[in-house]
Amino acid sequence: MVALSDTLTEAIGRGVSGQEAGSVAIRQGGIVLTTTTDCTIPASTDPVIVPVQADVIPCNIRSGDSTSAMDMILGGVRGTATSLVTADVPEGMPVANRATGVFTIKFIPDSAPAEEVAVPSGTAFISQDVADHPDWGDSLHLFWVGGNDSAYAGATRVTGIVSAAQAVVNRLRTVVDEPKFLVASRTIGKSEVEGTTGHDTAIAQRDALAAAFPDNAIDIMGHVRDHGLDILGITPTAEDQAALDGGSMPPSLTSDGLHYSTATREQVLAPFIVSELAARGWTTESEEEEPAVAFTPKNDWKTGDDYTAARMIELEAAVASGAGAASTATAANETANSAAQGVADLREAVAAKADASSLASKVDALPETQKNKIYGTGADGKFTIYNYVASGADANSVAARSSSGNIMVSTTPAVDGHAAAKAYVDTAVDSVKTPAGTRAQLDAGTDTTVRAFSAKDIADYVAAKIAAAAG
Repeated sequence: MVALSDTLTEAIGRGVSGQEAGSVAIRQGGIVLTTTTDCTIPASTDPVIVPVQADVIPCNIRSGDSTSAMDMILGGVRGTATSLVTADVPEGMPVANRATGVFTIKFIPDSAPAEEVAVPSGTAFISQDVADHPDWGDSLHLFWVGGNDSAYAGATRVTGIVSAAQAVVNRLRTVVDEPKFLVASRTIGKSEVEGTTGHDTAIAQRDALAAAFPDNAIDIMGHVRDHGLDILGITPTAEDQAALDGGSMPPSLTSDGLHYSTATREQVLAPFIVSELAARGWTTESEEEEPAVAFTPKNDWKTGDDYTAARMIELEAAVASGAGAASTATAANETANSAAQGVADLREAVAAKADASSLASKVDALPETQKNKIYGTGADGKFTIYNYVASGADANSVAARSSSGNIMVSTTPAVDGHAAAKAYVDTAVDSVKTPAGTRAQLDAGTDTTVRAFSAKDIADYVAAKIAAAAG
């Protein structure tokens, strides 16, 4: 996302595989767990088992060491807190209950404290993220949850993600008055078609978040499903079409039928999120830079027609002699690094100063005899340069060959055609002089003949127009 934006400078990913919304909100500081009995942290890394109460309910925490680990601080001691599965809960302590927010937590210190630490009942766990990164509250936040809640949270699979999202936003509001955040509902697997519990839950989660956060909820699933194949240029397979017909996710957009592929994340998902941020005025999208085209007059222009810097300066001086054109001439002088650049500057000067509407209409894209170019006129009569490439994937290019291997550009221009191969143009330039009256016809807009003009033709023509404009 950083690469797609002018104003995003860093992206901090705090997702943990397998966690439910409550665990994410606890690590963010929105939901706080508080001990409900006294306990002691020994001067070792032995685990401490303690019951807790969440201050926000329902609270969806996935139980089990490998899926619910949260970096926390208890009694000033840093460690990892996990929610115990029912089978591991000691007798007399509560089993996990998402609806009431009651859990039994195992806390393992990162390192042994110097001495025992007494932790009285009512002590709150503090997230290490909150303690170490108070500046994160000022950041843009994307809260994307629901998949694991759908699989494990049962009755709270919808209400639990809404309560977690509200807790996250309330936490942000303790740091900034108007936090900048987006909430997104879960993605969906290829088999979760309409009528299945997975599909119904995903839709219910999406709608519940949209109702709770009408200005900040985004539909990642809908965007990727409806536009992903087109963006990536993928022709739907039979399996893709079946998923689409069922309102599910085309598997070609995923790596395993559920999780998005790298191409989907980078080319479909990230641009969508950045566009949602930009739409709210929180960032701006970068403009793609046009690739620079190398220009070598000695090799690409017809022999004898390359223009010297001295001659370009003379033409620039002619512009300066025109009334009111001094500033334009200065700009032209500073940027005339090559014959092509100089002609472009002179053409701009004429269009700006002289009454040259007919000239401007024809000289928008006067052809230059360059390698890998094909020249011609467009349907509007303007001269056009087409790129000459190996395939026709680029809409602004002319393909070298078709899929059958046939040359797609004729060696001579068709009567109604608007493209001529370079070999034909070079031959025409070498063997045919520009017919008399061409420039007058060009001014009048009556000359529609397909022909190439050399650099000298262009420069002399522009110089003549400058002289006429200067009076």
